[in-house]
Amino acid sequence: MSHKIRFNTLWLIPVLLVMFVTTASGFPFSSDVVIGKIVPLAGLVVVKRKSKGMTVKPPAMIIYRGDNVLTNEKGKARILLTGGNEVFVGPSSTLYLNKSFQSRYNYKYSLNLKGKLRAKIQRVRGRRFRIKTSTAVIDVKGTDFIVDTTTASTTQVATFTGLVQLTSLKTKQKVDIPSGQMSSITKVGKVSKPKKVEIEVVKDLEDTGKTGIKELDTIMKPPPPLDPTIKMDIEVEPPQKLPPKQVAQAEIQPERSVPEPILADKEEEEIEPEKPVSMWFYAEEYRKSNRWGFGVAPSLSPYVGGVLGLDFNLTARSQLHLQYSQGAYDETAESTSSAENQLQRKLSAISFRYFLSDSGIYFGAGAGSSQFEQQFNNNPGVVTISGSGSFVMGEIGIQAYGTAFSSTFFISMGTQYLSYTSFKDDYLSGSIAAADYEKFKRRAKNSQDGILLGIGWFF
Repeated sequence: MSHKIRFNTLWLIPVLLVMFVTTASGFPFSSDVVIGKIVPLAGLVVVKRKSKGMTVKPPAMIIYRGDNVLTNEKGKARILLTGGNEVFVGPSSTLYLNKSFQSRYNYKYSLNLKGKLRAKIQRVRGRRFRIKTSTAVIDVKGTDFIVDTTTASTTQVATFTGLVQLTSLKTKQKVDIPSGQMSSITKVGKVSKPKKVEIEVVKDLEDTGKTGIKELDTIMKPPPPLDPTIKMDIEVEPPQKLPPKQVAQAEIQPERSVPEPILADKEEEEIEPEKPVSMWFYAEEYRKSNRWGFGVAPSLSPYVGGVLGLDFNLTARSQLHLQYSQGAYDETAESTSSAENQLQRKLSAISFRYFLSDSGIYFGAGAGSSQFEQQFNNNPGVVTISGSGSFVMGEIGIQAYGTAFSSTFFISMGTQYLSYTSFKDDYLSGSIAAADYEKFKRRAKNSQDGILLGIGWFF
């Protein structure tokens, strides 16, 4: 009897193997998971699901994983994706949509594009967004940008906010495109240097809302208001199967090749667990995409003066900092017996800074040298004392980043602690009282360099 049962269940083995291999290899799932709603804005908009085409009618249509969106030469559409993301599809475009889950709240959107779109993506850890064209892959982490493939064999990307990484499919060469910049990749893998966004980039997408760039916003208009029956937040319990719906054949189906679905890469599916988003979430991206920085700062310390700084970002988490400062020792809290002027100091230093993960907070260590000079009244003449010293330096501070006027700026606040390893002074002439000399040395070797408040720009 047991042999008979074993024989009758053998047919299940190949069926289970096929099911397992198909799922593991990343083939697209059937259209069973809601990923958003599509709103027609102009012209003809068609959703192709499997072998059927449906004309999108107002106010909106539900779209599923694996759907293709097609627009004719006058067609425009607005797609409201789960999680608060929005995509505006331009005329003569074809867009394949896929969504793969790592866990309940960790997932990745993969779009295959032929044409033009604008995407407004929310920054949420554990949720990724990628667009693939015939020449490039675009990875984003919460930003507002346009992708244009209407020029033959070229993918062009313009970033309005945040940061976009553009990668050539042929050469794997990458370019980071910060806000207010645009770049492109050709079919042969040639990457153009990022440049200022040009107004032509928003052609056919003028009615998708403000960009935050003054030159573009002169022609930008808000999108048509949504029907009140359309809910913006359409997050559902992922992934769940929905009953199939009867759909009507589109009266007109644009003749256009549909991009092949993007197969999920097992390695890419390993998405880190969801964590709360901090205010410093873009810090590493700014340091990675902007290498050089120049800043100025007043010194609020015993030495009152000004500081010039030059920063070079070695990696997303490390920075080389050079500074030069001039200042005079503030003697308002002390009485001076025979000093003719304040103690003057010139300081040069270099330090290595290391930033905490997803943060603008840094710790630094370095070295430098100082030169000092002060004059004393020693009747009947004036005595000048000069000195120099070398020191090691520790520092702690914070840098915050932002964009304005199509450029990246930073604001910094920090403190430095100096420990002199050598110090020497030189009497140019005459002599002074021992008390004045001791004050000179103590002030010159002051270890606490106070608070530095600065502002600067990356380039």
